[in-house]
Amino acid sequence: MDIIRNNDWNWNVGFNLTWLKNEIIELPDGEDILNGIQQFSEGHSIYEFYTYQYAGVDQMNGRALYEIDPGQIENAQANGYYVNINGQDYTYNTTYARKDWSGTALPTVYGSISTALSYKGVTLSILGTYSLGGKTYDSTYAALMSTGVASPGALHTDVLNTWQGVPDGMTETSPNRIDPNAIPRFDLSSQDSYSQGTSDRWLQNSSYFVLKNINLSYNLPKRCVAKMGLNGLSIYGSIENAFTITSLKGMNPQYSFNGGMDNTFVTARVYTLGLNLKF
Repeated sequence: MDIIRNNDWNWNVGFNLTWLKNEIIELPDGEDILNGIQQFSEGHSIYEFYTYQYAGVDQMNGRALYEIDPGQIENAQANGYYVNINGQDYTYNTTYARKDWSGTALPTVYGSISTALSYKGVTLSILGTYSLGGKTYDSTYAALMSTGVASPGALHTDVLNTWQGVPDGMTETSPNRIDPNAIPRFDLSSQDSYSQGTSDRWLQNSSYFVLKNINLSYNLPKRCVAKMGLNGLSIYGSIENAFTITSLKGMNPQYSFNGGMDNTFVTARVYTLGLNLKF
């Protein structure tokens, strides 16, 4: 769409949006099919997450808490992974945790925004892509939040903000004993793997904005290029993938449409300078 168009100025703006929806109508015998941390179920999307429910951090010991499966309470008690906090049952181990629907990988809407501004041969054009809504299971982040004696590796800086001790005044019956926004303690004990277990804790907001391209060009006047025996000459510079804005730095929500992640880098930033010649 042209906002301005005259002899000297031309300003154009473009915008588009897309949304998707799908639903599983029928499955063999109507039975659900578990697909990793997602599940195929009649009446649901094929991109919906179905996983253990993270409750937060028990501030009395720094361990991760999960909503318990009512059918697993006795087993959790027998193995020392059960706790009752202010009348509610929880577990420290996902083996005994409850699974539930946890959102979808599908964005609510996604698309692109573009604009081009020209003045007497100079043109600045910008293209951005965006996505709003949906979730990504960031397994890379999860891996960077734990370690082991036998397999040391890189860590995320968020481990510096893990639980450090019982807060002043905290008791077993404190109403804020569970902190849903805290990070479990970080140690090399056998309990660490349970604190970092698969759950909706690792589901991140997939919304993003990527500045895909910035291009600045100048078309030399025809009277100048004609003296060179050319029909046209333009000079340009561009930046590809200038920046990406996401809920978690380093996450690449564009990696997979089904909300998965891998140990891959975000799209590289590329700088280009060039000439276009027309003979």
